[in-house]
This record gives sequence, C-alpha cells and structure tokens, in this order.
Amino acid sequence: MTAVAARNPNAHFHILTKVPEWLFADSLTCPFTYHSMLTDVGLIQNDPLREDLPRTLQALRGLMPFPSEEIKATAEMISSLGCRLVICDIAPIGIAVAREAGVPSVLIENFLWDWIYEGYLEQEPALQEYVDYTRDLYASVDYHIQTDPVCHRWDACLTTPPISRSPRLPDGAVRQRLSIPSQTKIVVITMGGVRYEYDFFNQLYRSPEWHFIIPGGGEQMQTVKNVTVMPWQSDLYHPDLIHTADLVVGKVGYSTLAECYHAGVPFGYIGRSVFRESPVLAAYVEAEMAGAPIAVPALESGEWLKSVPQLLAMPRAERRSQVGADQVARLIISLDGCS
Repeated sequence: MTAVAARNPNAHFHILTKVPEWLFADSLTCPFTYHSMLTDVGLIQNDPLREDLPRTLQALRGLMPFPSEEIKATAEMISSLGCRLVICDIAPIGIAVAREAGVPSVLIENFLWDWIYEGYLEQEPALQEYVDYTRDLYASVDYHIQTDPVCHRWDACLTTPPISRSPRLPDGAVRQRLSIPSQTKIVVITMGGVRYEYDFFNQLYRSPEWHFIIPGGGEQMQTVKNVTVMPWQSDLYHPDLIHTADLVVGKVGYSTLAECYHAGVPFGYIGRSVFRESPVLAAYVEAEMAGAPIAVPALESGEWLKSVPQLLAMPRAERRSQVGADQVARLIISLDGCS
C-alpha cells in the first residue's frame, strides 16, 4: 500500500479486516478507511507455536461457504465507495466480492489456506471441504502475485523478493531513545504478534552484555536492567526495532523473516513442527540469510542463550531497497502484461 501510494498519491485504500485498526494507522502514511469485517479464519492458535484444529474447524464452519447475501452486500458497499480493485492477502472472500462487484481481483501470497489445510488432513479430515472450497475460489482470481519464500509455486503473473514494512528512524535513534550504549549488542525477541509466556525471562538478566527488547512482552514499555518490554502497539515502530537489532530471535513467520531479510540481521528462528509453511521459511533463511535454528525446548528452557554469541558473530547482509513492494505497486497501478 505504501509503495502504491508513493506512485499514485491519489490512491485511497478501504481495508476490510479484523486486524486492529491501529496497526494500519501506525504503518501507513497514505489515506485509508477501516471497515471491521471478519474476512478470514486462517489457523487458530493456542500460542505462537501450537495450533488448535478443532477451534479452527468450528470457526470455518461459521464462515464458509460465504453467504451469498454477504457477498452481495459487500460488493454493493465497495461499488458505492468507488473501489476499482480488490487486493486479497490472503482471504478468499475478496475474490468472490470482486467478481460480484465486477472489478478485478489481485491475490498476493506466499502460501494459500487450501495448501496449509491440506497438511492437516490426517489429523482433521473434515478440513477437506475447506481445502476444496478455498482452492476453487483462489483459482478464479484475475491476477496472482507470489512473494518469496513461496511455499507452493503455481501460475502467477509476478513473483517477487520478500516484502516488508520499511524502517523510519535513522541509525542510532532507537538506541538513543532506550538509552542503550552503542557497544551493547541488541537482541530482539519476537513471536510474531501472538502472546507468549517467556519462561526464560529471568535468565536474560544474567547476560548484561546484551540488551533484550521484547515487543508484546508487557502491557506498557518498561526497562529493567538489560531488558526492555513493550506492548504490541508502542511508540517504537516494529521495523525500526528489527533494523536496529544485532540479532532477532523468534518464530519463523513471513513478516518477521521479511523484516530480518531487509535489515540483513541474523535470525535465530524457531520452527513449528506441523505447520506446513515453517520448513519452507527455514530453508529460505539457510539459503538466503544469516541465521540458525533454535529448537522449541531450547527456547522454552532458555538454553538458546548459549547460541547467542555464535548468532551475533554472523555477518550482516546488505540489501537493496524494497524491490518486491515496488514490483507489486507497478503491477497494481498498471496491470499491463498480466492476464
């Protein structure tokens, strides 16, 4: 959205989602209107590393197949607002709404839910209905864009490098705001926006040579000794934290991987044993980034702290600007050569 608005200052986005409005207010400098709407179930999780298949199935049954009256009402709304394009990431309802409204649909993804659900069929065979339903909707999209690391490659009019939000603050500004000396290495610990109980918390104080920053680690920003915790919504923009870090430790999810990729920062990544995307992202880190795996038991026990010196010794990579976002923006604005 930021890249599109940079090329077309008249662009206005209507965002239909249950993702909190503050995330977009903090991230975007272009105009947008927020509409609270349940568009997707995805995968319901008990915590960042463990999914809940029964609750996911129950939620899917409450949402799909999408009621025709909801599709029609949403299509009428976007038509009345003058929307000329529907971009789906990766909620399939947008494709149905676009078709009803008679406007083009664009799908941007590194995985699709039918592919994810397919990986759980042995545990929950009833998911097959939603594999078939979402797959049919995805196949009817007008324009398909994939972003690396792509989990399952199929016909796409564009494939791009990882896409993430860009930092805003100059080098050193985060350190200055948190009073962290320049010689102190910063380790950011993140579990991708899902609350997590850090059992190793007290062990962090035993390594005063490093400063740990934990987004989502507390209800308010607070620094005790060498540990700073902050709420998810804070005065410090998350991409600025990642670009300031000397090391990021966390769940290997797309947004965290992409931000680490662009920052060039080493990534101590925690995989998920069953989630189908996880090994694809891990392979990408090993091939294209500086990083190493951290096992879940090592994370939970705090044993991972022993690997911090090795991870900090990895060289930082130099990256070009947001090539992927620019490529997508050009396509969205023009749609030339894509069918």
